[in-house]
Amino acid sequence: MSNKTKLFFLSIFMFGTACGCITEASDLAKGAAAPEAAIKPSKDILLTVKVGANFQKMMLDQLANDKVFTEAYGLFSEGGWSDDGQTWVLANGDMSKIKVIRIEANRDKPAEIKANTDSVKNFKKAAVAGSDLKPIAEDMFDGLIYEYTVLKKAGADLKLEQNTHIKTTDLTKHPAHEALVNAFKKVAP
Repeated sequence: MSNKTKLFFLSIFMFGTACGCITEASDLAKGAAAPEAAIKPSKDILLTVKVGANFQKMMLDQLANDKVFTEAYGLFSEGGWSDDGQTWVLANGDMSKIKVIRIEANRDKPAEIKANTDSVKNFKKAAVAGSDLKPIAEDMFDGLIYEYTVLKKAGADLKLEQNTHIKTTDLTKHPAHEALVNAFKKVAP
């Protein structure tokens, strides 16, 4: 083998090792499983969000990096002087396992919240009913705006299932939207 050929193979080996593409031969000889491919969501997945994009990105990253949960339901808020906090729920398909994350109003640090059984049952109903919600875009000044986002993953695919913008001066005029907002508030008191 010529020196050029040896140098070529050495450079490929060095590049592969630096990229993590080549592991030690002993690991391969022992039959070590190849590492699972990480889910890398498209950076375009959250292009349509209008409220709390950085918090929605946190939810997206948590869902992408978790092996138990396959769905994420988030209610994000903003307002002129204050917001109403940010809440998202990571769940497996039947919602038998959930994790509730809450960021208090005007804060940016997420905390895991323990939800009680009754609030989870109510949340499940509201999430199902919420799949039919239409956006509300009323003219208003200095009020609370909500955005309901649903993300789902199947294998390595992660997609935006729903993104509903809720901009109204009186949420009580929209009972289905109000029920969804209240379900999030109860699941993360």
